[in-house]
Amino acid sequence: MRGGCPLLLKVLSALVEVCKENLTRLIDLADQLVSGQMPSPPIQPTASQRGALGSYLWDTRNALGMSLREAEDASGVSNAYINQIETGRIKSPSPAILQKIATGYKAPYQHLMELAGHLKATTGNETKRRGALPTSTLADVELTREEEEKVREYIAFLKMKNRRTDENG
Repeated sequence: MRGGCPLLLKVLSALVEVCKENLTRLIDLADQLVSGQMPSPPIQPTASQRGALGSYLWDTRNALGMSLREAEDASGVSNAYINQIETGRIKSPSPAILQKIATGYKAPYQHLMELAGHLKATTGNETKRRGALPTSTLADVELTREEEEKVREYIAFLKMKNRRTDENG
């Protein structure tokens, strides 16, 4: 057992040094805090900085009582990406991302598409033709969820393209 004592002393000595370093850091941080040198916490963006989509998602998530991590779990979209949308750094995420967020937030997908600028907001005067394609058009086509999502994205793209044509034409 005597052969183990020098090793034990070395380990204890190293632990004491680490504790001294940490204590020195804590004292330095306390001095900075007292002297007012510590950076202030980040300021939350205003609603106008967030943009329509960011404000809507932030308000909805908070109304649901979800943290960013819970929103990530519910939607499958990373909490960092959701945060960038909510703070207005990302104004127009892809339709696929919006679909995932709509599912996780239980929010209307079309509304998110409108807020992101992918679709023209409806006034209620337009005649929508839901399911205007004959059912037989796609009845025999087997699609995975991923393929179905790609079809939805493409349709959203076509609608956006048509909207831009209408605005310019």
